[in-house]
Amino acid sequence: MAKTSVFVCISCRRKDHKPQPDISDGEHLYHQLKSQNASKVVDIVAVKCLASCSNGCSIALSAENKWSYIYGEMDPYTDVAEIIIGADAYSDSTDGIVPWRERPTIFRKRTRARIPPSAFKEIDHE
Repeated sequence: MAKTSVFVCISCRRKDHKPQPDISDGEHLYHQLKSQNASKVVDIVAVKCLASCSNGCSIALSAENKWSYIYGEMDPYTDVAEIIIGADAYSDSTDGIVPWRERPTIFRKRTRARIPPSAFKEIDHE
């Protein structure tokens, strides 16, 4: 099974941002995920920017030969448990596509992009 990465933008600030002295909302989300993740198949990885600044806090899920996702508007105080549940479901999937009803609500409502795997074969569209 390919290892799943949850990339967390540590530069992100939420629209309803309440400034904290030395930490961004994204960095707070990263630390919360890192400390609460007990999975052996999901890595939490800090990145500088996911270019989704108007949707902060943003995360991305990715694994080899699977569809990747970018999610926005993650709350570092209330969404951590659902992010971990969603990442585990993604990790358990064969192609990265978790059935709609099995996704956490935050993943159903806050998807910003779905990106095909690099080895994706073009569909016959004619």
